[in-house]
Amino acid sequence: KVADEVFETGRWRVENNTMLTIDIATVNGKPEPRSDRYRIKSVDDRMQNYIYLPNNFEYRARKVNASFPMPRCDLSS
Repeated sequence: KVADEVFETGRWRVENNTMLTIDIATVNGKPEPRSDRYRIKSVDDRMQNYIYLPNNFEYRARKVNASFPMPRCDLSS
C-alpha cells in the first residue's frame, strides 16, 4: 500500500452542463463529508477541462489509448 493512497466514497452530479459537484461521504472508510465544486469548461470524447472553484485551479484530463502504460504511483502528484 502506498502511504498517501486515498479511497473515497460519495456521489457526483452535473448541473446545467456547466457545474460538476463531487460529494465526498467517506475517506478511507471514515466520515469526512465535503463537496468539491468545479466549473466545466469543455468535455468531449477525448478531453475534459474544468476548474476547481475554491482556488481556480484548472484541470485537464485526456483519454489515452487502452494500451497506454500507467506510470508508477510514486511518480505521480
